[in-house]
Amino acid sequence: MDKILKTLASLGLSEKEAKVYLALYKIGQGTSYEVAKESGVKRPTVYLIMEDLRKKGLALVIPHTKNKIYIAKDPNEFINEYQSKINKNMGEFLSLLPTLTRPATDVLVFKGDGALVQGLAYGIHSSKDKQIYAFYAGVGKKEKVSEAYVEHCADLYKLGFKLKGITPSDSYDQSFRENDKKYGFENKRISPSVFSPGMSVEVCGSLVKLIFHKKKEVVIVDDKSFAGFYIQIFNLLWR
Repeated sequence: MDKILKTLASLGLSEKEAKVYLALYKIGQGTSYEVAKESGVKRPTVYLIMEDLRKKGLALVIPHTKNKIYIAKDPNEFINEYQSKINKNMGEFLSLLPTLTRPATDVLVFKGDGALVQGLAYGIHSSKDKQIYAFYAGVGKKEKVSEAYVEHCADLYKLGFKLKGITPSDSYDQSFRENDKKYGFENKRISPSVFSPGMSVEVCGSLVKLIFHKKKEVVIVDDKSFAGFYIQIFNLLWR
């Protein structure tokens, strides 16, 4: 279920939108009350979300009924339509792109439940630079390791990336360290008295990803000098 929710999040749905869609898909068709009961989301919220899902093409309304009855659209149909729209507009978009001017520094911000998945994935499939320098916040004893990070590491390995990371030595992140051995990633653990960040940073090429875990926010800065600054700091700590 968590994997399905994350996949829907990668398509631009919020956590509640994903839950409501899955609930409707499971029951086949139903009113906002029935969907609320199945999803655990409050009915007034479900009503608003159903309208958003309808506009996005993930839900249909049965006409001429006293109470609105919704039907979940087949996800395969939705994805095919989604891909078709992208393919249709891509040619025109690429032809117009050279006419646009870009600022010296580009900044992107991902917020909300899907921010970590979207932020970590951003740029890795098109990156020619296969070296990542990372500063990772420690994992608390009672904290759960995010599956998004586990999948991110697996994707980096499949795409041929090398990763060097620095982590506080008091971090409870054994699953990451096991992956380091499996993927050939390098990790240096530093005393928390010297290094104990409340956020994580990944640097690759000209991209710097600032990951604010508690805020569920990822800020991406595309700037060579900014990336170079972080790499210099990384090398100082790595020594």
